Amino acid sequence: MTFEDYSRKAVEKMDVNLDANDLTSAHIHLCLQQWKRVVAFYTLRLLMAPLIETAVQLDRLLYIYEKGRRAY
Repeated sequence: MTFEDYSRKAVEKMDVNLDANDLTSAHIHLCLQQWKRVVAFYTLRLLMAPLIETAVQLDRLLYIYEKGRRAY
């Protein structure tokens, strides 16, 4: 599916009129060329999120242990 077809399908139930100039501008084509970078960044974010969350939780657990409390 082309970007133009996708755009028209995405807004078909809304009160939006897209003309040919809106969908063929140089800015849109420049953004479409960057999609691989966006996908790579988002994938890395998804991979790193559990690791960072675990590190934060372990830090909090160590803080509680330092205060003489038990935690699970």
